[in-house]
Amino acid sequence: GVKFTAMLQMNKEKTLKKPSPSLYVYTVDQATEKLLAGCVVESKDLETGKTRKKTSSSKGVAILRIPEGEYAIKASKTGYIPSDEIAVNHVEDKEKLTIALQPIPKYTVCVLDAKTMAYMNTSLSFVDVNTQAVVAQATTDSNTGSYTIALPLGSTYQLQVSATDYF
Repeated sequence: GVKFTAMLQMNKEKTLKKPSPSLYVYTVDQATEKLLAGCVVESKDLETGKTRKKTSSSKGVAILRIPEGEYAIKASKTGYIPSDEIAVNHVEDKEKLTIALQPIPKYTVCVLDAKTMAYMNTSLSFVDVNTQAVVAQATTDSNTGSYTIALPLGSTYQLQVSATDYF
C-alpha cells in the first residue's frame, strides 16, 4: 500500500505542466516615481475574458503567472486614480511592465477668525455644484483650523463653512 501510493505521487509530479511565463508588473507613484506596495494589478485575457488579480508586494511588484497571449493590464490603489488598461502581448518569461498611478489630489481647508486670526472649529460641507448633493461633511481641527480631503475627480465643488456665532 504505502510504496504504491508513493509511486503514484512521483508519477503525478513528473506530469506537471510547464509553468506559465511570468509578467512582472511594477507599480509606481507618478509624482515621486517610488514603487508602490499594495496595488491591485488585474490582468484580463482578451481572448477568453478571464480576469486575474494580484496585489503588488512590499517592493512594488506583482508577478503574474499567465499563459502567453493578449491581455489588458490595469492597476489600482486606494488614494490613487486607477490606471487605464494597457494592452500587452505576453510572450516571453520575465517580461516587465511599469504602471504609474497618479495620486488623487487632496485639498486642505484652513479656517481663521477674520479679526483675531485664531484657528476655528467649524463645520464644512462639500457640495457637488451640478447635482447639489453633499459629497462630504467634516469638522475642522480646533487646534489648527484645518481639514484635508480628497474629493472625487470630474466635478466642481462648493465649500460651505459654518460656525456658531458667525455668519
